[in-house]
Amino acid sequence: MIVQNERSIETKEAIGRAHVKDLLSSLLVAESLNPGTIYILSPWISDFPVLDNTSGNFDAVNPNWGHRHVSFFELLKNCVESGAILKLAIRENREKISQLEQSLKNYSTRFIVIELDKIHEKGLLTENALIRGSMNFTYFGATINYEGITYTTDKSLIAEKRNSYEDLYFSISNNTKVESEDGDEWFY
Repeated sequence: MIVQNERSIETKEAIGRAHVKDLLSSLLVAESLNPGTIYILSPWISDFPVLDNTSGNFDAVNPNWGHRHVSFFELLKNCVESGAILKLAIRENREKISQLEQSLKNYSTRFIVIELDKIHEKGLLTENALIRGSMNFTYFGATINYEGITYTTDKSLIAEKRNSYEDLYFSISNNTKVESEDGDEWFY
């Protein structure tokens, strides 16, 4: 039996966009049920509908959702409230996540946002999966634009990316501003 641990998704067609939302829904519901650390790298991020709960199939995950479409930020909030740690690396567009930040203000040790003006990488990483590609985690990225993403469950690649994300984006020394001798600020 051949086990496929990688899959590519193109969003040019409606079926590809549906696959992206199904994949995001599945990963974030899984993180709600078995919380770990979630890394999201996206220069631009916004809220958008992801999970179709109109039939009530996900009432056991969160009965407060009701029978409607559940948004990306609601799924992330549910993950953090369930015990997950959410680490976001974004560009300086914090106004787009103000609603998420407000809803998670009581979880400062489990909700971390890093703003980097030169970030271009896009990805979502959990303990068991990695999504990476051209898609920003926005309404346009998931619904309108033609994007390409790769999904993998390869444990060695996941571990490599986790180390890379921590080193490049979330280590304390990497995100501390230090004054140089000539007065310019540098990020280590």
